[in-house]
Formats: sequence, structure tokens, C-alpha cells
Amino acid sequence: MRAKKYITLNNGRNFRKVSKLMTKNGYIMNHATSRNVLMIALRKMLENIGQHFEVNFSEDKINELLQLKDFHEALSNILIKTYRRL
Repeated sequence: MRAKKYITLNNGRNFRKVSKLMTKNGYIMNHATSRNVLMIALRKMLENIGQHFEVNFSEDKINELLQLKDFHEALSNILIKTYRRL
């Protein structure tokens, strides 16, 4: 059995902070739920990107991408740059 990898980004919030913020705003959740919500959203995003570019990502490939720190950092950079342009 492989050891689980945990992704830690230098910027942003961790799942505990996110869950506290969400609970404060009326969406009661713990840190595991906030992580699961993000991973479900990222999975759907990857599936939609694959459909748009006519690339059929296998379930294994999506799981592999979701575990890559580089993927999360790249997405974080995209979101930060997009937010700054608003």
C-alpha cells in the first residue's frame, strides 16, 4: 500500500480554515468535507476540460492528476491571477 501524499501550498488557506469560514457563513462542515467538496469540483473540472479538448481522461489519470502538487499549484496561480484582474 502506498503512503498517502498530502498537498500543502505556500499561499492560501488550509482545509481547517476553509471549513471554519464556511461554517461561520452557514454551511456547516469539517475539514474533511471541505477537502472532499474541492476534490469533487476538481474532478468535474478535469472531466469537462477533457471533453472540451476531446481528451478522454481515465479514472486513474484523473486520480493521478488530483494528487500532483504541481497541478494544485498551477491551479492556485491561475485563480490568483484571475482574481487580481477582476
